[in-house]
Amino acid sequence: MLPVLQKLLILQERDEKLSALRGELDRMPVEEKALEDQWQAASHRLNHLKETHRQLEVDRKKLELEIGSKQEQIGRYKTQQLQTRNNDEFSALNHQIAHAEKEVVTIEDKELVGMERASELEKQIAAEEAALKVQEGKVAEKRAVFRERRARLEEEAAKVSAQQAAVEQEVEAAQEGILSRYRRILQSKKRQAVVPVTHGSCAGCHMKLTAQTVVAVTKAQEVVACENCGRLLYSGE
Repeated sequence: MLPVLQKLLILQERDEKLSALRGELDRMPVEEKALEDQWQAASHRLNHLKETHRQLEVDRKKLELEIGSKQEQIGRYKTQQLQTRNNDEFSALNHQIAHAEKEVVTIEDKELVGMERASELEKQIAAEEAALKVQEGKVAEKRAVFRERRARLEEEAAKVSAQQAAVEQEVEAAQEGILSRYRRILQSKKRQAVVPVTHGSCAGCHMKLTAQTVVAVTKAQEVVACENCGRLLYSGE
């Protein structure tokens, strides 16, 4: 194999590793956002439960005031009954008292339903708070893992990038212009730019090569490209 192809294969390995590292770094914000979104959803759910509970308490106090108002009204009606000597007026007041007392029962039933709902919410809130506390601990741990992982990936990427730069210099020194050619092929194909010839075919595009191309690759006297995809070839057999 030509020395320049050997160096290109080393460079290609560095490129693949660097691409994988950068891809992992690019995916990390997505993973971190998913983690934060999960925590935020749990937090919002808890806040919603608390707000619902607060609203129930406000509604209960309103109902209590309404009950108090109705009871005062009933008291006034009863006082008026004691003061009246008119049977029709007494009967009318008695009807108003019965109606007000029925309204009090209806309001008290609403209050009871609200209190039962509030009690259920208190249990839910306690459970959600406990679950959120556990989740917060896990989130903190994962954040630490993310920080360590990012630092490790960035350090490794910097190391590979330095290695890549060194190999690039060696490639360019071995054959002028081959590095830019390699980069153009890699950018165009989005995959390997240097591939082996196996069973008379290019391992990149899997197309059959001409006998002349196969012979040229086997002799390894110059850099040979696939006539179909343009990738640089070396003998894999």
